Amino acid sequence: MTAHELAENAHMTIEEAEMAKKRDFDEPFIYSGPSHKLPQLLKAIKKKGFKFTQGRFFHILGSSNKGIAVSILINLYKNKYKKIETIALGDSPNDIPMLVRVDYPVIVQKHDGSYDSKIKIPCSIKANGIGPEGWNKAVLNKILYIFSA
Repeated sequence: MTAHELAENAHMTIEEAEMAKKRDFDEPFIYSGPSHKLPQLLKAIKKKGFKFTQGRFFHILGSSNKGIAVSILINLYKNKYKKIETIALGDSPNDIPMLVRVDYPVIVQKHDGSYDSKIKIPCSIKANGIGPEGWNKAVLNKILYIFSA
């Protein structure tokens, strides 16, 4: 998918789409074929040793995911600081592996104001705001909570 196609489909600016295209660990795509052939495509992706997730787009992934990455970071910080509290924010199923590994999982609203129904994490916090606005509000609320305790 070109940056122009991504910008159009994701309602981003060209600059935002170009930044999003600089991904190193997954490849987003849109499936526009017949729905009855989608399972065949997903099976072929798995057969090649890849994984996939589906949010606003499908994503083909290697053997890593956001959960593995955040676990590595958590361990590094725990080794240095011993006791830490962790927070992660996400809005789609590809964020689930990351969200389940932190102390405070925050689910951010999608562009239409809804929360993804596929994200079902006990004790998660639902951010009141869409995209970056929701992310900002959730982080600021957590910081205020920490300093008022």
